[in-house]
Amino acid sequence: MKSKKQRKIVIEELEKNGNVGHACKKAGIVRSTYYRWREKSKKFSETAEKAFNNGTLAINDLGQAKLILMIRDGNFSAIKYWLSHRDPAFSEKLQFIERLERLKVDGQKDDKSKLDSRERALLKEVIDRDFTQFIRVRVSTINKSLTYSVANQSQL
Repeated sequence: MKSKKQRKIVIEELEKNGNVGHACKKAGIVRSTYYRWREKSKKFSETAEKAFNNGTLAINDLGQAKLILMIRDGNFSAIKYWLSHRDPAFSEKLQFIERLERLKVDGQKDDKSKLDSRERALLKEVIDRDFTQFIRVRVSTINKSLTYSVANQSQL
């Protein structure tokens, strides 16, 4: 009977957070026991998989909600993270800047694909100015959208 109770605990914990290690710890079992149960019981395996997926979605929703709160508070790192993962135009510029920073100049002037330090600095300055303006416009748009969304929800 103990293993039935432990299986139930594992499923409940997976539903909460989608973390196998944490669920096993709460149930007082080792991970290998969990995987053995999945191998031996198709029903348990399907239930555990569904619980894991639901728990993962719940944690993702929580993380996204917290990230949005940080964006509303003006947290620049949160804004940069959101835009770099959700806005293709922002992401492309960020990738370009990262590529530019990784570019190494080895002194070969005949290699037109490489920039000297002055050229790199100038290009980075131009991109940063455009980047900052781009972020301001995006943040303004996000704030307006969030304000509109909150106002509409309060009318429901």
